[in-house]
Amino acid sequence: MSSNVNSWVRTRDYIRAFSGDFLAIWGNTPFSKEVNNLAYFRALTCLFGNEPDDLDDRRKLIYWFLSNDFGIDKATDTINQKYNAIPVNSIAERVLRNICTLYSQAPNRRFEGDKEKINESYQLADIDSKFRLAHETAKLCNTCLVMPMVRDGRIEVDILPPDLFRVETDVKDYRKITALWIPINTPDKDGNNVYSFKVWTDTEYKKIDSEGRLIGNVEPNKYGFIPAAILQFKNSRTDLYGGGLWELVLAALDDNKLCFLADNDVIYSGFSVWVATNFGEQDVSISPNKILKVSNVTQGEGAPFAPSLESVNGIGSFGAIEDMRDRRIKRALRNMALPTNIASMDSEIQSGEAKKVDRMELTEIRQRDAGAMVKFENDFYPIFAKVVTTDLGMSLPEKTVIGVDYVDEQPYITPEQEQVAKQAQFDAGILGAKDYVNTFVKNELITTNEEAIQYMIDNLALKKKLTINNELNPTVQSGNVPADVPIIDNTGQ
Repeated sequence: MSSNVNSWVRTRDYIRAFSGDFLAIWGNTPFSKEVNNLAYFRALTCLFGNEPDDLDDRRKLIYWFLSNDFGIDKATDTINQKYNAIPVNSIAERVLRNICTLYSQAPNRRFEGDKEKINESYQLADIDSKFRLAHETAKLCNTCLVMPMVRDGRIEVDILPPDLFRVETDVKDYRKITALWIPINTPDKDGNNVYSFKVWTDTEYKKIDSEGRLIGNVEPNKYGFIPAAILQFKNSRTDLYGGGLWELVLAALDDNKLCFLADNDVIYSGFSVWVATNFGEQDVSISPNKILKVSNVTQGEGAPFAPSLESVNGIGSFGAIEDMRDRRIKRALRNMALPTNIASMDSEIQSGEAKKVDRMELTEIRQRDAGAMVKFENDFYPIFAKVVTTDLGMSLPEKTVIGVDYVDEQPYITPEQEQVAKQAQFDAGILGAKDYVNTFVKNELITTNEEAIQYMIDNLALKKKLTINNELNPTVQSGNVPADVPIIDNTGQ
């Protein structure tokens, strides 16, 4: 039965899109059987990046997805003719920005040992932005490689998704890494891609070409271990890499399919088609749109219709398709425990309580991720310290225990709620006069509490004067004064 099923089941879209490219890179390595796995992760990462290669690969993936519903055998088939107009929209970056918030603000770290040197090296490496990228990449792909290194005297940290590295593992333990392979793309003089590989083990480092031939000499590994850490959120039961947010890929593919249909609907229902009936063999030309000629059209008894020329317009479905896009993307986000307003273009602002409820599952995800990231930071540090000490001589402590306090997300409150809260804080003596005034009025001349107090005193005096004036002249209110009522000047002038 399975053979019959396999005879008609089509190859997965991401394999058709990318397996050829990865076979060219990895085909002569020990990872030739992992080409489909590499293609899977490329389908994930091409949605996250915005480099030209990412956009090209995104269009290729969406093309093969559309081919399930559109013909591709002829050059005149729609998606072949419109290949360069295939949409490449992606909400992946926005989704990950909402999921991965631990490093939106720099966390507070506690180190055992020489705190100043460690903090200095972390600042030089821009470690918080690197960890944020690592968090997003690993959340998307489940796994990423984080590799500290020194380039031209500068500390850098490379973040590689699973389509940009491969590992050899112990035959008895697939989680024990014995070698790390990283491909290098070097264009030749004609602009063709030439691939080679960096290969690390605990004892040596070498470069080999795509045919497996050694480039240069084998060098001893000066670090004594592979200088990279693996960040992973869920352990796979079958291989090192695991899964990833595939439902995000499906949502993006579906959204771009509907976008493609909507774009075509606008084009084909936006102009008229001229139908020429029974015009015979003579040429008929009408610009700018083409003409459809129909000949030998007869009535019920066989008598031909009189020649006619009419214009036919398509019935557009753009609005219905756009509504479906909105519903489907929101459903996909909800299935991923994400607030649906991530995809909304509406300017409506949720109340603090509504936003809290909407993001409840995100808060739970954040708490789980925090535990994984704290563990990773402790696993990463000894590797980072060894690389920096070996290559820059900064003499960082070999080991330390790192405590990480992530900055809590600030709940949204309306301006009215903020004013009430500020009033209560001021009345209780918690908030100073300057900060209290600046809540309501932006005045660059108010720089101290004393100036703020004098500002309020002056305003209260003016308010009292206005109250007295209104009591003496009850008809003079809100600037609405009858023409026959004289205005009394209380200044005595």
